Amino acid sequence: MHGRSSGYCSGVLTVTSVNVNGLRAAAKKGFVEWLAGTSADVVCLQEVRAEAHQLPDEVRSPEGWHAVHVPAAAKGRAGVSVLTRREPDAVRTGFGSAEFDGSGRYVEVDLPGVTVASLYLPSGRSGRSARTRSTASWTRSCRI
Repeated sequence: MHGRSSGYCSGVLTVTSVNVNGLRAAAKKGFVEWLAGTSADVVCLQEVRAEAHQLPDEVRSPEGWHAVHVPAAAKGRAGVSVLTRREPDAVRTGFGSAEFDGSGRYVEVDLPGVTVASLYLPSGRSGRSARTRSTASWTRSCRI
C-alpha cells in the first residue's frame, strides 16, 4: 500500500489484532484509552463476548472510528469486531456456512485497496476430540 491515493498515514495501512477476552471487561481495564492512543488504521477484535447494544456508547461507537460488531448467537461467547478510521466500502459477515455463520467468528471489511478480516478460530487443541472435529469442520467450511 504505497502512495497518497490510499489515504493511510505514510501510505501504509497499520492493522492491530487483539483478543480482548470480553470487550466490556477490556473497557474497564483501559481499552477506550488504549484505542484513543493507537496509531493503527484498523483494529480487529476477537472474543468480544457481547452484542453491540450491551456495550457502552464509547466502546460501541468510539469517536473517530467506524465499528462493525458481529456477536455470536450463543450469548457470552466468541464475537468479533473491526474498527476502522475510514468508513468501509463494504462489510461481510460469516462465509456462507449455515453451521458456523452465527458463531460470531468472522467479519471482513473492504477499504481502499485492501480487505481486512477479523477472525476468531475455534480451538483445535489436541486431546479434545469434539473440539478438534469442530475445528476441522470449520476449516473445511471456511473458504476465504
